[in-house]
Parts: sequence; C-alpha cells; structure tokens
Amino acid sequence: MKGIYPWQAEQWRYLHQRMLNNSLPHALLLAGQAGMGKQHFALCFAKAVLCLKPDINGEACQQCKSCLLFAANNHPDFSFIQPIEIGKPIKIDQIRGLIQTLIATTQLAKFKVAIIQQAEAMNTAAANALLKTLEEPEGQSLIILIASNPGMLAATIRSRCQRVNFFPALNDSAKQWLAKQLPDKATEEFLWLSEGAPLTALVLQESLARRNETLSQLLNLARQELTPIALAANYQKAEAMEFLTGLMGLVSDLIKLNLTQDSQYLFNKTYFSELQKLAKSATLIKLYDYLDELILVRQQCLAGINFNQQLLFERVLYQWQNCFI
Repeated sequence: MKGIYPWQAEQWRYLHQRMLNNSLPHALLLAGQAGMGKQHFALCFAKAVLCLKPDINGEACQQCKSCLLFAANNHPDFSFIQPIEIGKPIKIDQIRGLIQTLIATTQLAKFKVAIIQQAEAMNTAAANALLKTLEEPEGQSLIILIASNPGMLAATIRSRCQRVNFFPALNDSAKQWLAKQLPDKATEEFLWLSEGAPLTALVLQESLARRNETLSQLLNLARQELTPIALAANYQKAEAMEFLTGLMGLVSDLIKLNLTQDSQYLFNKTYFSELQKLAKSATLIKLYDYLDELILVRQQCLAGINFNQQLLFERVLYQWQNCFI
C-alpha cells in the first residue's frame, strides 16, 4: 500500500503530532466529499498506528511483523467494517462483532484499530450500539469513521469523534498528481468539474462526452430550442447525481459571469463564449434561487430519498428554462 496522497499532508501532520503527544483521541471522523481518498488515508494511518517501528514522519515501516500482517489483511488488532452490499445499511450485528473485537486484549500492537467506511450508512440500531462504545471506550482502541455525508450521522456520534476534514483539493499538489495520472489531458478542468476531488477527476474523462452533450442540450433549452419534457425524456436512465452536479456547475458559471467577465474560475471554460451570451439573458436572482433549489434536491438524492426520475428532470429543466424568461 503506497503512502498518502499529496493533498492529504496537512491532515497527516496533524494526526502524527497527536500521536507524538500521546493525545490521539478514541475516535476520529474523516469527513469530506467522495473522491478525496479518505479510505486510503485511513488505511495508511491505521497501518502506521499499528506499526512496531514507524519512521520519523509517523509512516509505517512496511517491514515489521505488524506491517506484514496488515498488508496480508490478517492483522489480529485491526478491523474494517462497511456495508455488506452497495446501497445497504451497516447493521447492528456488524457493530456488535466489532465491539467484541475492540474489547479483547491486543495481540501484537499497542492499539486496537477499527475503520468504519461509509459510517453514515449505519442503521439506527447499529449507530446506537456504536454510541455506547464511543461514550465508554475500553482499553487502547482507535475507531476511524469515514463519511462523505457526515451530516447524516447522528449528532451524538459526531460530537464524540475528533473530526478531520478533507476539503476540496484545488491546489498545485493535487493538479501535479493528477497531471501524472492523466498526461495530455485537461487535468485542471477535470479537477474543477469534480469539485476538487482528484480520484473522481481520474474517472471523469469517461463521462466527458456525455457531459458535453448534456451541456449542449441545456444551452439549447435555455434558448427555447427544446422543451423540458422532450429533454427530460432523454434522461430517464441517466444518473441523477451526475446530471444535477453538471447543472449546478452550469448555473454557478452563469452567476459568476453575471458578476464578472473573468473566466478563470468557471467550471465549463470551453463554453465561455456561449455562457457569456447566455448570462446576459439570465435573471441573477432567479439563478441564485435555482442554485439553492438544485443544492436541496442534490442533498435529498444523497440522503437516499426516492424520486420519480422523469418528474424530477422535468421539474428542474422547467426551472432552468424559467431563469431566462
């Protein structure tokens, strides 16, 4: 397992210092949007905590017995929990099993370490079971919760964890890393389109053609060259989150162009001339209201609220067209 990603250096330094000061909390909450590499960071940190001979930067030595067992997915003091199936909750039996592991005596390292991936997917019973352990921790244990939507976690659980935020990575380190992974690609644009999530940007090129087609159709809709119903019919099987994210980027660009003609911070720089013209026909207050509505709908989608997708697309497309009336 390679080291952390370059845009995670600050978070690593913070936790390493806590380790040096013997002030590592009983529970951590790694929070930030998907595509930031939070699980990879958690695994690197768990391995370092369990390592018998960490280096001066707090990284695992990769050679001791603990590191070798960890690499073989056979470390007796490490546990990893996640939903058994995609879209399914983490159940109470999984958390109960984890608790039994944590209260047992360590076999090799000083700590028992557990990672709960997609912690927000815990059902109510599982969350309540974990809460008791967080309130009354036993022994030397570290629980690392990972959440892309931490607001979906119970406030009582969030309050008992030391939160470590992973903010959008739009800095040079992320750009340079991505440029190495995608040579000869418009990596800076991919990074903007992925909202600063480098791992999402890696796979973004696969959907770029679909995105360009969607943007072109939305521009035609704004010019009254299409009807919302006709366009919505094309997206019955589309990914709602991808569609909403792309639409939010488009609206954000129009707001920026209403306030300034600078294209530096646009999500869709390749459409600058068309967006510039369109921005002149848009009503700024409507764009702001529409963006708020899109954010709300996107949050509801993230929360797993079921929608009639056809009606959802028709509604947001009517609202989009209304911004230019």
